[in-house]
Amino acid sequence: MVNGNIMMIKEIKSKQKRIYTTILSSYLYLKCNKVLFGIFIGIFTIFCTSGFAQSPEIFKQVKLLYPDANAVVLEEKENVNIEIENGELKINSRHHIDKIILNEKAQGYANEYIYYDDTFNEISDIHAVLLTPNGKKYKKQKVDNIKTTGKVSSSIFFHDNKVKQIIFPKINEGSRAIVSYNEETKDPHFLGAFYFSSYMPSVKSEFSISFPKSVKIKYKLLNDDDGKIEFKEVEEKNIKTYTWRSKNVDKYNWDSDAVPISYVEPHVIVYIDEFETEGETKKVLSDANQLYSWYRSLISKVNSEENEELKAIVDTLINEEDSRYDKIKKVFYWVQTNIKYVAFEDGLSGFIPRDASTVCAKRYGDCKDMASIITEMLKYCDIKANFTWIGTRKIPYTYTDIPTPMVDNHMIASVKVDDKYLFLDATGQYTPLGFPTSFIQGKEAMIGLDPENMILEAVPVIEKEKNAYTDSTIVEIQNEALVGRSFSNFTGYSKLAMVPNLSDQTYDKNKDFLSEILEKGHNKFSIDTVSISGVNDRDKKLGLNYDFTIPDYVKNLNNNIYVNLNLDRVYYNDYIQKERLDQDLIIKYKFIEKHKTCLKIPIGYHLTTIPENENFYHNDFGFSIKYTHNDDQIILDKTIYIDALLLDKKDFTEWNKMIDLLNKSYNEVIVLKK
Repeated sequence: MVNGNIMMIKEIKSKQKRIYTTILSSYLYLKCNKVLFGIFIGIFTIFCTSGFAQSPEIFKQVKLLYPDANAVVLEEKENVNIEIENGELKINSRHHIDKIILNEKAQGYANEYIYYDDTFNEISDIHAVLLTPNGKKYKKQKVDNIKTTGKVSSSIFFHDNKVKQIIFPKINEGSRAIVSYNEETKDPHFLGAFYFSSYMPSVKSEFSISFPKSVKIKYKLLNDDDGKIEFKEVEEKNIKTYTWRSKNVDKYNWDSDAVPISYVEPHVIVYIDEFETEGETKKVLSDANQLYSWYRSLISKVNSEENEELKAIVDTLINEEDSRYDKIKKVFYWVQTNIKYVAFEDGLSGFIPRDASTVCAKRYGDCKDMASIITEMLKYCDIKANFTWIGTRKIPYTYTDIPTPMVDNHMIASVKVDDKYLFLDATGQYTPLGFPTSFIQGKEAMIGLDPENMILEAVPVIEKEKNAYTDSTIVEIQNEALVGRSFSNFTGYSKLAMVPNLSDQTYDKNKDFLSEILEKGHNKFSIDTVSISGVNDRDKKLGLNYDFTIPDYVKNLNNNIYVNLNLDRVYYNDYIQKERLDQDLIIKYKFIEKHKTCLKIPIGYHLTTIPENENFYHNDFGFSIKYTHNDDQIILDKTIYIDALLLDKKDFTEWNKMIDLLNKSYNEVIVLKK
């Protein structure tokens, strides 16, 4: 679905996370150093004036304030202007960015990239200037190397997103790259967001929106708990202007495991509630119901005619004795199996599903198309299914708080069974009925009941017990090798993480993957034989039963045998480096692992040393390790779990305590004496 991409297009240069450096903190630090303090006062004075000094001396001042930065944004502005013409809204924005390059290795920082969708936006009047230090002045050079290309995406087969690349010539230390341009927003539903942080430190950022009093604007300022973003509202000659400003914001540091930028970085979202023209009030995005009304208008003509081919397919799938639940399952599984997921983003078509007949004929489609064919096929089963709009977990907003297309980027189908909704997302090819795809767990869904009515419903979060990996292993000692057999089962998302890599139910086809994922002991581990079950049955657990050998694993010394029964060292040394990461971590799904390892004591040996039991409990994560000695065998039972979808940064210390204990336990050995 294209709408999330369009609404997030202004975020592309904003990766994730940052740490604030405020004017006050800079002041307190610099006051301890009289030389730097004087420079700070000088540069602060420059930054607070209407424009920046045209003297290259500013380079030295910025370099002292940001010694580790490759480049710094001196000023970034976006000024949105809304007018009413011929009863419709006309929306234009002027963008301006001024960057200073702090070292010659930062050529890429000078270039500017303007991302947009040419169906909804038009970019014009681009001005780019390079200022190169020349003594006490700058040498000014106009930049004309501007290229327009399609935005490359490995996950989208076709889209109409564009990028204008403004390529600057070779830069020198202290050069400034200045770009300004106009943006016309063609649809009033897409005003977007403005971020006050960047992948570079930012000295000054400003976002403003001006509009007639007859236009009602709503806004939401997010992630500004410290109140660092200044807000001002003025009114002049029936024109209102809202302005937000920030100063001296350090860069954020992107991390692939952390929550996306929209969860943590200060940004403002503005949207149009309604406007009056010629005595008429026109609603735009007044609330979630109004957003639904617009969404519903886009799909009003979808599946307006029945399709005999699709009816015939349904007739072959469904039996008279099938329950309602069975019919839903058969339709859902047929779409998963027979319709290939291919992402499309094509202007307004990115919001409109294709007819089920078209999807059936082509045998491929995007998320909207899969929702279309599921709802239509279930209609032929006399089962009412609903088009459902939803955002993935990458998006933190809800329809209640921000009723705009920024909330969602995905479409699925839903159907009510026994007073609860099943969420049918066929983009998850192997997902069993009753499980949502993992990336929409906990999200608010907009379920379209009919052309006038919808409800907001939370997608369930699957409990950890349903996403289990259980392993039962029997081992014995043969000289210095450990030889054994394991019986492993995977359910829920734990299974779904495995299945796409198991293209065939034979070891020869999956040898490399299985050897890596099932490794025990150390890297000399080898699988001798394996049997695989449940790969192609969505409703059954995945079973992996295999024989293995771990050479050079057992130590024999002075009639003593030393062996470590922790063959699967989950999270070994998996510390969170707090100085590297200061944002919450995303967990794909809750899960639990249970490992039982049984060692048969060799004839002629007896147990002299057994490790102590260990455990750690936290609401969101934990483990237990327990040893048992029964006659001629020693049993290790280990359980480890994560019971949250977000790992809060305030719990990182506790997580690292758990890893300390795990590491200690993982290094304990059993001693057998002859």
